[in-house]
Amino acid sequence: MKDKVKIFLSLALTLMLLAGYVGAALAFDSGGTPEATGPDTITWTGQGTQNGRLEDVKCSSDYTPYLHWILTTDGGSADSATLYLGGTGSGTYSGSNTGGAFHFETPYF
Repeated sequence: MKDKVKIFLSLALTLMLLAGYVGAALAFDSGGTPEATGPDTITWTGQGTQNGRLEDVKCSSDYTPYLHWILTTDGGSADSATLYLGGTGSGTYSGSNTGGAFHFETPYF
């Protein structure tokens, strides 16, 4: 009988710990994920660059260079997206929704 109680308590404790870990993982905020539906802003945090320079340049000098930006909805949905840039490449750019992701092309800066 004592062994059954120990096994039951051990399983219950394991399940409680597992539930705590899952809850913590689901509660993690990535910093760039909107909290709710509706108008929201996601701030770019430098993905694809290292020390302010592009990690992968795929343009030859024969062509007009540009930057291709992609915004995915992470499984959610969006009707439209606008890219606002400040500084050197400042401007407002509308995205085209292709395959569940918004694509933007801006001048290279």
